[in-house]
Amino acid sequence: MLPSKLVASAPSVHLGAVHCTRYAGPTGADSNPGSSGSPYRSVQLLVDGLHPGQTGCLLAGTYREDVTFRHSGAPGRPLTLASAPGGVATVRGLLWVTGAARNVTVRDLVLDGRSSSGQPSPQVNGDNATFYEDDVTNDHTGICFVIGGSAATYGTPHHTTIARSRIHDCGRLPRTHFEHGIYVEHSRGAVIVDNAIYDNADWGLHLFPDAQRSLVEFNVVDGNGDGVMIAGTDDMASSGNRILRNIFSNTTDDSGSSYGYHVTSFWGRRVGTGNVVAHNCFWNGRGGNVNIADGGFAVGDNRVANPRYVARATGNFALRSGSPCAGDGPRGR
Repeated sequence: MLPSKLVASAPSVHLGAVHCTRYAGPTGADSNPGSSGSPYRSVQLLVDGLHPGQTGCLLAGTYREDVTFRHSGAPGRPLTLASAPGGVATVRGLLWVTGAARNVTVRDLVLDGRSSSGQPSPQVNGDNATFYEDDVTNDHTGICFVIGGSAATYGTPHHTTIARSRIHDCGRLPRTHFEHGIYVEHSRGAVIVDNAIYDNADWGLHLFPDAQRSLVEFNVVDGNGDGVMIAGTDDMASSGNRILRNIFSNTTDDSGSSYGYHVTSFWGRRVGTGNVVAHNCFWNGRGGNVNIADGGFAVGDNRVANPRYVARATGNFALRSGSPCAGDGPRGR
């Protein structure tokens, strides 16, 4: 049964305009002072030189390097990495927010996590990390987002936010059932809102084994192998997660058993508690819409209806006038 009162929705995330402190550019040099006319070449050098409240801007182009955040911003004064206004920059490589790096924002970037090692990217272990209006992919070479990977070594992040972003084409094909768009592994209070999560090989979102108090709300989750799994092990169980007001559509996994659902669960000896799946719109689940066989979550006020996207084939998930899923999925600006 649903709890008697659902916690109020998260407000839509809106960040202000980008104001650049220092710059890097594809034709810059690390001996430069980091100005717009004389930028650094290295993204890592740019990030390492930021102080709380400062923004490192990338001039338009592609940067082929791994980037690690090792130090922190402050509440209300994050360290920010962004595309410079007027252009879009692509970082091709691994991006990691370490456990030592709190209050970090990554925004308005293309994050292409392809690498020779095949490691997940971005990986988040620091508290209060925000990803905003990013395009995240790795061209089907592995997992994309990992929130709290290897937490025993690197740290369990609190209050990760992924907002107004596109997470797509993650995970190897043919599918392995292990490579997802967003893998919420060990996490406290993640907020995943107003995103398009689509065309990933396995689950769009995988809450396993220790995702606590996540809010997954107002997203489109379309064309993935599977929608979302809430899961645990013998020792841990994902609990207190709320999956509300999303549109889940067009899963592609035809492996049978518990695959191809929009929402499913899996538990060891411990079963999660306080998980809620409510007020969502479901359409065209290859295996079905909601698989409650293993339990561990409450469902209610969901509906099955064709969302009638404007142009799904080109990634335009806006809803046509009169859509029966109106009110769910990403909110307008």
